[in-house]
Amino acid sequence: MKTGRQAEFFLLVTGVLAFLAGVAVGGLALGRLPRETPGPISPPMVALAAAFLFIVILAGAVAHIVRAYIFTARRMADDARIMATVNPAHRLDVDAPASLRDLARAVNRLAERLEQAHAAREREVREAQIALAEEKERLAALVAELTEGVILCTPEGRISLYNELARHILEPTSGQGGSPVGLGRSMYNLIERNALQHAFEALQDRVREGRRPHVFTFVAQALNGRFVRVRLAPMIGPKGRLDGYILTLEDVTQHLEASSQRDRLVQALTEGTRSGLANIRAAIETVEAYPQMSAERLRRFHHVIRHEAERLTRLLNQTVQEYAGVLRARWRREEIWGEDLVVALCRKVERTLGAKVEVGPVAEVWLDVDSFVVVHVFAGYLHHVVREEGEDHPVIQVSLTLEPNGRHAALTIKWPHPALDSSDLARWLRRPLLDGAHSLFSVLEVAEQHGGTAWVHVHPAAQQASLVALLPVTAGRPAWESPPIGRRPEYYDFDLLFRQPGQSSEVDARPLTALRYTVFDTETTGLDPETDELIAIGAVRIVNGHVLRGETFEQLINPRRPLNPLSARVHGISPEMLEDKPTVEEVLPRFRRFVGETVLVAHNAAFDMRFLRTREERAGVTFANPVLDTLLLSAVVHPSHEDHSLEAIARRLGVPVVGRHTALGDALIAAQIFLKLIPLLAERGIHTLGEARQASETTYFARIRY
Repeated sequence: MKTGRQAEFFLLVTGVLAFLAGVAVGGLALGRLPRETPGPISPPMVALAAAFLFIVILAGAVAHIVRAYIFTARRMADDARIMATVNPAHRLDVDAPASLRDLARAVNRLAERLEQAHAAREREVREAQIALAEEKERLAALVAELTEGVILCTPEGRISLYNELARHILEPTSGQGGSPVGLGRSMYNLIERNALQHAFEALQDRVREGRRPHVFTFVAQALNGRFVRVRLAPMIGPKGRLDGYILTLEDVTQHLEASSQRDRLVQALTEGTRSGLANIRAAIETVEAYPQMSAERLRRFHHVIRHEAERLTRLLNQTVQEYAGVLRARWRREEIWGEDLVVALCRKVERTLGAKVEVGPVAEVWLDVDSFVVVHVFAGYLHHVVREEGEDHPVIQVSLTLEPNGRHAALTIKWPHPALDSSDLARWLRRPLLDGAHSLFSVLEVAEQHGGTAWVHVHPAAQQASLVALLPVTAGRPAWESPPIGRRPEYYDFDLLFRQPGQSSEVDARPLTALRYTVFDTETTGLDPETDELIAIGAVRIVNGHVLRGETFEQLINPRRPLNPLSARVHGISPEMLEDKPTVEEVLPRFRRFVGETVLVAHNAAFDMRFLRTREERAGVTFANPVLDTLLLSAVVHPSHEDHSLEAIARRLGVPVVGRHTALGDALIAAQIFLKLIPLLAERGIHTLGEARQASETTYFARIRY
């Protein structure tokens, strides 16, 4: 647009000069012609008409030259920059004057050869990176399948790698919003700062002093309220430099609570037994010291001993029950494949009884159980009933089956049963197992605690007994199970470890390539930010030049008002889709936490930011982040192009348009466009955030206000 205004000014000056030239020519002509010439048309009129015609012809010629050559040449220069930087498949428009047309064709042929050379080089690079990619996939699979949360972070505490279990451990509790775990985010926003900083500084001191670093282990409280055992180890580079830290995380909240309750039980038992034992001892010593005491007095001492003994028995039983409750609270229910539970139980029975175990039909289901407790208690039950039978020979054959039963799965254990009747088996079913399996629970209690039940059958004709337990079936894998291998690399970016620059308070002075961004888009009920409402927000993060498709924000919003039918036809959101969705007052605080301290990016950002800022007070948040607009940046790098819509920019830069007119879909498109604009800005000498913002303000579109 700036070039267009320059051209208009050039045409105006040219026209004025042409007019003056015409006047001069006309004046000369008038001076040479005789003063009076017979005829209907006087010489001055002829001279004036000739001058006017000369001006029109000259202005038209100049305008044609400017449009045909200057404008076209500038557009070709912009297109050539696109081909050389972000989209080698782009080509110059050959609809131009003959000389420029030949130039465009020559440049296009050169671009084709350059694209072929690039393609050949990319093939070679791809082939050379196959082994490296395989190693990365192995590492991704290993880290994702670990039973502990794993986080790698930079020396400044910025996350550069994490697995899904770490996100599960540190995710906010219900009502706290989206997960704060993400590449480039600070560990200090996840775990108690003082404990983490102390460990970081201790390791830094050891590395700085040349001492051998070791693993620091400490327990700290995460900001979601959980207690986490952290093991922290340094990553030492090839030159002995501290390149970052490795953290493994284990949620010990229940363990600490159980330990505290266990300590209270021990203390209560100690205090409760001390006085009782003292009373019993005193009574016994008195009886021994006075053997000739009266019968009545001896009876009273016997009563004291019996009373204290009964009280201690009740106290012990109560403590045992409470301790069993503590153990029950520590049960770690997990989703386990039914076949895996049956195999584990089969091996346990074989080891404890020396029996031959036959596995029958096993349903393909996931169970939500504490597999350790189930296996040990059920195997312990079988061990007890077989030992109670008093047979000298081992059980000949035990069979295990797992069959679907509504919302449960029926686990059935069958074994030979020549002696005991059903009442004996039922008695053992309710009896806590204090040895063998080293548990304090009965089979029936374990089944009921899992939301099921258990019973026994005796089959006299077959001389066989069976134990049936109903265990809960769940939908699938645990929430923290790793995603498929193809998605894992989105969680990993090793450049953050070794190439991420230090943080600076002068954000405007930082290079565009060193900043972290949140690219977002909104859908609304209409186009008036004052009266219409938000109905959707979609966003994706950019860290170290990568669009993190695994770290997105997508939320529909209940506007509590009717939708504009015209807008609904664009975004495809119906009123029924919004009925049960949260309000903007609930969504914006979550979105603010997702944004963090990143730079906001949007296409036509003035519109989206106006909707956010007019609702800040209602939601109790403030979006004070720096903002960049892909529409304005496109106008900066392509001033000769008139169309700066999202589709037009994507087409020029070779960005595929997928999911258009959905908040997250448009955000993903804008994110890819933004990454392609950064090298084009660098071609024009625009490298920092401050320079990009200043350049945006000079464009024509920056005049638009909402």
